[in-house]
Amino acid sequence: RFPYLCYKNGGGAFLVPYCIMLVVGGIPLFYMELALGQYHRKGAITCWGRLVPLFKGIGYAVVLIAFYVDFYYNVIIAWALRFFFASFTTMLPWTNCDNEWNTPSCRPFEAVWETNTTNRSRSRNTSVGLAQTTPFTSAASEYFNRAILELQGSEGLHDLGAIKWDMALCLLAVYIICYFSLWKGISTSG
Repeated sequence: RFPYLCYKNGGGAFLVPYCIMLVVGGIPLFYMELALGQYHRKGAITCWGRLVPLFKGIGYAVVLIAFYVDFYYNVIIAWALRFFFASFTTMLPWTNCDNEWNTPSCRPFEAVWETNTTNRSRSRNTSVGLAQTTPFTSAASEYFNRAILELQGSEGLHDLGAIKWDMALCLLAVYIICYFSLWKGISTSG
């Protein structure tokens, strides 16, 4: 995700302010939160309430932000879990274009664009005439968008479609795994 954000926000020009803010703000605040939790042996709400009772809202904000971030990342982990279950087949479904969810523009290799050319010449200083550029999609992309997410049946955010029970069960499994990972605190994870 970070390389995508870096590319989207200007590449190297984005890295300079990002690294400065990471060193000046991000890492010190992270270690401050770790030190406060270690010293008080409590969660964020109790820790900030003991430090300065007026700052107890910061503890609530930290918990709320963690709660919202968990929604986002648990969905991504559920996708990975769905891919994990789908990988127990003899032929991986995202490697070929012979499935019912594939379109005619599907290609089994990882090329997204293929150019059809005419008047091809191997000598230098010659022009190449392009007949057409045909957009192709990879089999993996079609598997994710059309078989896992079923985006082809939706017209947008106003048309969410039916519940995908396989994804709902994967998400439930992820939440159950998270619950049992956090159930007895740090004593269960070593």
